[in-house]
Amino acid sequence: NTDASFRFERGIDPDSTLFALKRATLLLQEIAGATVSSEITDIYPKPILGAEVSLSIKQVQRLTGIAIAKEKIVQILEALDIEISADKDDVLDLKVPAYRVDVTREADVIEEILRIYGYSNIPVKTEVKSVLSYAHKPDTYKLKNVIGDYLSANGFNEIMNNSLTKTSYYENSEIFAENEGVILENPLSQDLGTMRRSLLFGGLESVAYNTNRKRSDLRFYEFGKTYHYKHDETAEHPVKNYSEFDKLGIFLTGNREEKSWNMQGQPTDFYHLKTFVFNVLEKLGINRESVAETYVSNEMFAEGLEISLGKQVLGTMGQITKKYLQKVAVNQSVFYAELN
Repeated sequence: NTDASFRFERGIDPDSTLFALKRATLLLQEIAGATVSSEITDIYPKPILGAEVSLSIKQVQRLTGIAIAKEKIVQILEALDIEISADKDDVLDLKVPAYRVDVTREADVIEEILRIYGYSNIPVKTEVKSVLSYAHKPDTYKLKNVIGDYLSANGFNEIMNNSLTKTSYYENSEIFAENEGVILENPLSQDLGTMRRSLLFGGLESVAYNTNRKRSDLRFYEFGKTYHYKHDETAEHPVKNYSEFDKLGIFLTGNREEKSWNMQGQPTDFYHLKTFVFNVLEKLGINRESVAETYVSNEMFAEGLEISLGKQVLGTMGQITKKYLQKVAVNQSVFYAELN
């Protein structure tokens, strides 16, 4: 802490100007042989006054947690050159000297009283009352960080796609029923006509964008919500017919490693994807031996697996069919996993 920083932090006495001027003049006379040529001209039409503060004795007790006698408080204030202009039983009206520029409110005065009274004189309680807060489990933010750190460390890039997507992606589908989508009544364009029901198509759009620019070896992951509608006449409110789910999408395409002069590229396959998926589960404390696997083959996955833990379906993974790749104009194999 330098002397300058101390002055700038706490301020200086505005009434010290004359004293400082006289002291500087005296030093000039003694050291440099200067001569005083005139009297002091002081143009100071609006003098800076110290703060006026009302201090409540009860407030002192409330903030400090201890009962300090009024006589002791008055004694401390007088020692601090703080003038008591009026005594109204529980309230003291105070005039703070101008040089105490850091004391402008009641809390500042109480802090000064406590500083002089002594923090060491405050008794320590033998018991502490506190409220324990319980975090909701699982901590979604922490889970995303754990998963994201692992995937990013293994060469994946995180993507973030629009929740609005093309209605045509879900038309004539065996998997996505037409009446279960959240459709916009007045979409801005055909490309933004419905809320996504899967992270697949947004990821495939990212794959198509990169492959069209000669970047064919890709690893992507995305955290996002999917949106669904299911009509229920017994629902208490129409909003109850809508639902959202947090999903994780993992995309692999191209070669495992980029080709180089001494190594041929090895194509990504289903087992490469499966390794990453089960490593993610292990990062979350799920033992792969406890995960059940069910073979899946449908219009989305040419070959794939549905993984579950007990009765809870964790997700689905596999190789995307050409039918779905053609929807987004992707011309190379893509392996995809979507985890709940």
